[in-house]
Amino acid sequence: MNLTCIRIQSGRMKVFSTGVSTNHNLSFSVGNQKLKAFGSVAYLNNPGIVENSAYERFTARLNVNAELKPWITMGMNISGLKSNAEMGSKYMSSLFSNISSPGIVYRHPDGRYGSAENLEENQQVQSPLYHLNMYQGDIEVNNFTSRFWTNIKVFKGLNIEASYTYRRNNSQEEETPVYADRWSFQSNTITQMAAGRTFVRNKN
Repeated sequence: MNLTCIRIQSGRMKVFSTGVSTNHNLSFSVGNQKLKAFGSVAYLNNPGIVENSAYERFTARLNVNAELKPWITMGMNISGLKSNAEMGSKYMSSLFSNISSPGIVYRHPDGRYGSAENLEENQQVQSPLYHLNMYQGDIEVNNFTSRFWTNIKVFKGLNIEASYTYRRNNSQEEETPVYADRWSFQSNTITQMAAGRTFVRNKN
């Protein structure tokens, strides 16, 4: 097969695709005059409409309110979130500048990524599919918030409330480069050699 005969347009693949996002929610509430409680859990799974951009999220919430005595009420509010996003979602903001550049084979059927064929074009512009897949890994976020409170009725018209709040937010990114050369399919040569560095980032 003579790769120099490949037409630029025929080498392009679709950047966007269709996907089905699922969202499930479950909630409950119980109570009487002395005790009230509400809780909910939710799950979201979005495969994304471009490669390497799937997103998954779990959330939960619990609120409890208890009247221990006519003059004292206690309660708690707890919520949590856990999410995971594929690394391509981090580079979505600059995707369209690469899509708008003509003359690039997005990805050859054998898996190789193209680059700008015309030397007069900006050689830094990348195939949109390479741009989405140049890093593999996950962005994981974990958030937890809790609040405990007590309300005391001292006398009519005067209440005293005390509360304690605890929050923990954590995110971690594991980013590993995909070592893929970029090719000119007109000359069947490598125009940009593969390069990259691995990163692990933690934020608390």
